[in-house]
Parts: sequence; structure tokens; C-alpha cells
Amino acid sequence: MKQSSILLLFLFTFNFNGIFAQQTEIKQDTVYLDTDGVEVDDTSKAEKYTVTKDSEKNKSVIGYTINGQKISECFYLKNILNEYNENTILKHGAFREWYPNGQLKAKGDFYKGNLTGELTTYYSNGKIKRQDFYKADALQNGTCFDENGNQTTYVPYWIKPEFKGGQEQLFRYLANRIVYPENARRNGIQGTVYVGFVVDKDGSITNVKVKKGVHKSIDEEALRMVKNMPKWSPGAEEGEKVRVAYTLPIKFALQ
Repeated sequence: MKQSSILLLFLFTFNFNGIFAQQTEIKQDTVYLDTDGVEVDDTSKAEKYTVTKDSEKNKSVIGYTINGQKISECFYLKNILNEYNENTILKHGAFREWYPNGQLKAKGDFYKGNLTGELTTYYSNGKIKRQDFYKADALQNGTCFDENGNQTTYVPYWIKPEFKGGQEQLFRYLANRIVYPENARRNGIQGTVYVGFVVDKDGSITNVKVKKGVHKSIDEEALRMVKNMPKWSPGAEEGEKVRVAYTLPIKFALQ
């Protein structure tokens, strides 16, 4: 008899979202977002959108206001093996954000997924809001300023949403509650379900949906588990709580 097992993989994604070799296929996709950067199906509710250009090894995501004003750009490396020996996508290179008036809002650099070097953010009047220095994603030192240029209390640039107790507790929570569907087990069906959801400003889990499914019963089990999760610690940007889109890959495997 085949034994059932479930492997949980974690992929953190959030929205605040070159030159290619000849004959490289480049795919383009447009996603509409609300004011918090969360994807919406109804474009009439969109406040902005992103245009993703995707090739075999690279990806770029450019953000715009609904009126077409460029407000962000970020670049990625693709097909990088993670600790689970699965292909993943990592931020790599310069990223920029702008206010709708065109004033620079933030600039920094990533190297294979890690913030590296100086991260600078600005107020809408152009004055510096923060100067942080990173090494391999670890903050070395940082300073925050008020709108008059005076040094003020430091707050982290970004705090990611987190299941209470961290990823280890999330793993235990899921492993103890998820049930491998009998019909899928009996028919040898396995694979990874990618479940998207939003961690709201109060930590509640909303907008739960399957982003990439495997089989109806497996997808439904993954949805059930995510919808029933307790509140998380919410994310924050520049000291303000924000809604954060999160993707959780759940691998159903038969052994």
C-alpha cells in the first residue's frame, strides 16, 4: 500500500510586485491591483496594474497607476534551486518605486533575493525618509528622518506577515490538520497546490484561492486548511500595517 505524506514548502511573495538572447521567448502578462497592491478580478476596482515580462531565465515587473504613470520596477532571476531542490524566482538587481507625481519613493538593490547595499526611501517632497544599509539581507545600520530632515525614531522598512510562532509552527499546524483526500490517494494523484491569500492589516486571512491546482479534491483540501488558519502577525511597511499577498505551495506526495 502506498503511504501518504504531505510536504509543505514556503514561498513568500508580496506586493507593495534587459537584454535577452536572440530567439528567447518573452511572455507578457498584466495584473490589476487594488490600492494595497492586492490582485483584483474586477478591473473597475483597480487602482494600479503591473506588466510582467517573462523569459526563460529572467523576469521584470513594472508597476503603473491606472492612468499609466510608472510607479515601480523590479527584476528577477528564474529557475534558481531552493533548499527543497525546487525552482524558484529571486529578486535580482535594482528596484525603484515612485510616487504618482513622479518623485522617487524608494531605491535599492537585490542580489539573488537578498537586499544588498544601500536602501533609501523618500517623502513625496523629495526629502530623505530613511537610509538603511544591508549585507546579504541583514540590516547593518539604518537611520530614519522626519519631513524636515531631522533624525527620528527608527522603524524597520519592512516587516513580513508571519504565522504565530514562525514557519516551524505553521508547518506543524498544517501537518496536524490536513488530510490527504482518499480518492486522490487511491488513484495515485499527487502534486503541489499553490494557494494564494491575503494577510490583512489585522492579521486575518482573506482572498483565499487556488493559484495553481492539482486535482479538485486536493485543491479543496488545501483551501479548507488555509481558510481555517488563525490570524497571523500582520505585515508593516515604514511602520504602517499593510495588506500583504502571500503564496503557500503545499505539496501532496505519495510514498
